[in-house]
Amino acid sequence: MEFITSWFDQLDRFLKENLYNFSCNEYSEVYQSFLKVHYDRCGTSENLTGFSEYLTNRLFFFLLEEQKEFALSPVEPVNGIQGHNVPDLLIYKGTEICALISVKAVKKMKNPNVVEDLRRIDNVRHNGFKSLMINYLSHDSLYPKTIYKHQRDDHKLLFMDNNSKKLVDEVHSFLFK
Repeated sequence: MEFITSWFDQLDRFLKENLYNFSCNEYSEVYQSFLKVHYDRCGTSENLTGFSEYLTNRLFFFLLEEQKEFALSPVEPVNGIQGHNVPDLLIYKGTEICALISVKAVKKMKNPNVVEDLRRIDNVRHNGFKSLMINYLSHDSLYPKTIYKHQRDDHKLLFMDNNSKKLVDEVHSFLFK
């Protein structure tokens, strides 16, 4: 058990040390490297979930560590127009939700998981907070028409792969302006 804790501690140190240096693409490369090693050793990386969520949770944990007015809450139900949904992460400012974070690792925007996730986001965003969908893998279209179809007010689609902008800049310019 100590070995696993040590491995996660090393990963956390790596993420924290590079927080202000890495581009979105470099975080995508971390994710894709994990998938490649898993594939090389196990013969598959299909349906492998959890690592992108861990990366995102830790990145936001370190981003918010210096901003005491914000708090991070993973996997918490949020009441919506039709029942409730449980997003990957919530960011609170004081006692109010200020942002919802959704994590994806899909190559195509037509993926049913993306469409379903956007439906869930729409269900709970009547509360007036911002939302951010982070996708660690590239998608099949950067055409403005495709992006517009999935865009919402106060919602950002953040594609990590092939994105040379720094993650901290992308997040701060959208969530904390």
